[in-house]
Amino acid sequence: MRRLDPTGIARVLAADAVDVVREHPGPIEVLYLDADGDAARGKGIYLDILQTAWDKMPAGSIVLAHNSVNCAERLQHYLAWVRNPANCRASVNVIIDGEGLEVSAK
Repeated sequence: MRRLDPTGIARVLAADAVDVVREHPGPIEVLYLDADGDAARGKGIYLDILQTAWDKMPAGSIVLAHNSVNCAERLQHYLAWVRNPANCRASVNVIIDGEGLEVSAK
């Protein structure tokens, strides 16, 4: 944690995730997605966020995408992208509750 923030404190931001990722200066080794996006995209914004972060994510980075079960239809483009071996080394849907968590490795 201290590599991310010298204080060792994790920060939760209430802001446009695409903008935050775009402006983030360093590498992103763990990306947790639980965003609602605008009315048109909703959870579909996950793919936009990931693709904006992609070049900042080194090999082996982990992406955690919440709502992979209960919002699977809305996340179909995201799920297809992370499950494509040309994009991610591995991706698995972990069903720990009714909402699910897609865990993907770059």
